[in-house]
Amino acid sequence: MEVSIGGTEAKPRRNTLKKGQAPRGVFRHRSGVWAARFFCGAGHRHQERVGTIKSEAIRVCYERRARAHDEAGWCPAIERQQARERAHTAVERERRRLTLREHALDFIAWAKVHHRSWAKDHSRLSRVLPVLGDKRLDEITTADVERFLGSLLEGADAVAPATRNR
Repeated sequence: MEVSIGGTEAKPRRNTLKKGQAPRGVFRHRSGVWAARFFCGAGHRHQERVGTIKSEAIRVCYERRARAHDEAGWCPAIERQQARERAHTAVERERRRLTLREHALDFIAWAKVHHRSWAKDHSRLSRVLPVLGDKRLDEITTADVERFLGSLLEGADAVAPATRNR
């Protein structure tokens, strides 16, 4: 529709209404799937691809808006970053877990410098390491230790109860 004002032709007005039948915040992504657009509690604009079902995109959009409204500082980008950091911390913690054998080697190296009786410690550990050496320190239970101590009193290499206590 062209309108003529004072003899000059005006450009047609641009239609600013949303095209398509999806509610505000739900749109077709250029990849062809439905997506949701929303602002988080921190004020950032987010777009999230949902899938091929429009009703799912509408549900996701309303859920994200409601969460942003309910939780003042909620932001999915910050949430993802924190999840990555937690995963990295868990991997790092797992990597740092020592076995009894690794800890014993560190202890003997320290004991050589600080204890005159390090040879006795080394001798005692030589009985423990074949049994519990490959277990992680946080996996060794009281029952494991009791079973080991009980096994010292039996067999061909049995020791006296006083030696067992040491």
